[in-house]
Amino acid sequence: MYTGPITDPHQHLWDYKYKYSHGWLQIDSHPWTGDWTMLANNYLIDDYFEDIKNQNITKSVHVEAEWNDEPGAWGETLWLHEINKEHNFPNSIVGHVNLSNDNVEHVINKHLEASNLFVGIRHNQFNHDKDKDFIFSDINHMQSDVWLENFKLLEKYNLSFDLGCFYNQLLDGANVAKKNPNVSMILNHVGQPIKREKEEYERWKNGIKTISENQNVNCKLSGVTMTDHNWTNESIKEIFDYVIDCFGIDRCIVASNFPVDKLFGSYDKIYNAYKEVLSQYSDEENKKLFQLNANKLYKIN
Repeated sequence: MYTGPITDPHQHLWDYKYKYSHGWLQIDSHPWTGDWTMLANNYLIDDYFEDIKNQNITKSVHVEAEWNDEPGAWGETLWLHEINKEHNFPNSIVGHVNLSNDNVEHVINKHLEASNLFVGIRHNQFNHDKDKDFIFSDINHMQSDVWLENFKLLEKYNLSFDLGCFYNQLLDGANVAKKNPNVSMILNHVGQPIKREKEEYERWKNGIKTISENQNVNCKLSGVTMTDHNWTNESIKEIFDYVIDCFGIDRCIVASNFPVDKLFGSYDKIYNAYKEVLSQYSDEENKKLFQLNANKLYKIN
């Protein structure tokens, strides 16, 4: 199994002395993930260090955690920049920018002023087309003219975009990627195959295949325990094999999604499972999956 250095390209921190739009943390449980209550606590850099202590994590990328405090979304970037100065983690920042607002360019510039670690944005849009339990946004933003126009600013500012959506929205994501070929997009959590019934699983496979045809789209091998609570190495392998077959080694990156995936296994248990599943690939290929591809995507030296 892979023993080399690891860049974790998807981790979160939160401190509840600040405000967050964690609507999903205000409920005790959800059909998607079960009991949430363990997450409704601070998760700080020392907590992350404790979780990763047995793994060779040398760099990480912080992905926005729905900051909803002063002075604005860039407040999270300011906070994280100070953490990096003290701990040298995280090493890149994906901040929140609501692409449906009319102040997008202002917010982007505030993030850029806040830290040189700011390299990309995420604006989640979880909107299932069949199941009301899986609707987390009022509209499908990727079908909004305002959102699509603002998305073009990512190319202007040389920023990447982390795409958080459900598998039924992957065709929309593919259209966004096709219209913006110079924007690097990173699909979060293998496109969220939340339903594993045959029909829905086939919808996921079709979506993955379609969005992967755009060479500017990459995919995070992550979040699979979040959507399959009874996961096994074999169930992970089925997902990872298909994604890698579609995207190729050079456009896939392994990520933890901690602390969210901590609901379903320790850092060691999950990462060791990922290493075992990916042991079929060469050392050089694993180094790309676990480190080099993420460093390139998120501009980590």
